[in-house]
Amino acid sequence: MVLRVLARTPDNLNVVPLGDTTTTARSCSVNPACAGFNSEGFMKSALVPTVARYGHDLAQAPSMLEAAAACNGDGRCLGFNSCLGFNSLGWLKSRLDPILPLGGVCLYRKTNTSCPPVWSFYGTVDADHPGDVVSPDWVPGDINATAVACIAHPLCMGFQKPPGYLKKEVYPAVPALGKCLYAKTATRCTTVYGYQAFPDTDALLFDIGQGAGLAASAAACDALGTCVAFTNTGFLKRDIPLPLPAYGRCLYVKVSHLR
Repeated sequence: MVLRVLARTPDNLNVVPLGDTTTTARSCSVNPACAGFNSEGFMKSALVPTVARYGHDLAQAPSMLEAAAACNGDGRCLGFNSCLGFNSLGWLKSRLDPILPLGGVCLYRKTNTSCPPVWSFYGTVDADHPGDVVSPDWVPGDINATAVACIAHPLCMGFQKPPGYLKKEVYPAVPALGKCLYAKTATRCTTVYGYQAFPDTDALLFDIGQGAGLAASAAACDALGTCVAFTNTGFLKRDIPLPLPAYGRCLYVKVSHLR
């Protein structure tokens, strides 16, 4: 849901506009006196939601959360209102425009969140996992840049967009309208007869050769009595004392070596 509010001219915290919305949002988030900001780049010490939509009511819910749930489940509903001191709390609306000023009333507009598919990640619409961020700063750029950063970070198990926080944990997820929560999916390793595949795993050092492809690597490892494993990049291993997490890699270990 997106809260529609009229621009508020007083209560500016800055004299000169800060520029783009990202810069203003960052400045507002670290300023305890800032309650919000407008699209012109002015931070505000107070906000007064003052919009309403008269008529086109579908039904009434007893609370804001119940109104949101009812609106989400009704394809005709485009939003709902919420206010204090009036007998018009939680009216679901089939139309929202035009809107009219009305003090003390909040009008919530339904958003259609779209989470594009991202390779190696499973996306959940309108969801987030609070906390567990890898870094206090989000990753700039598009969703693919965030995914690449997550894959490259050993602690990252997923990310949230927008704005692009990397997450050390992605479960449990909670409802968060307008957000997309992406969780890493395990790498799928092709089955190789006689070998146990360990997804997202690699082993450093102890290389004794390299094959060209899985079949050639397996054949080469079979032919070498000292070979106990190989990777999906073709490196043959004579020992694997310290397997390490490595997203996108597959470590193939001889079944006979595991016994």
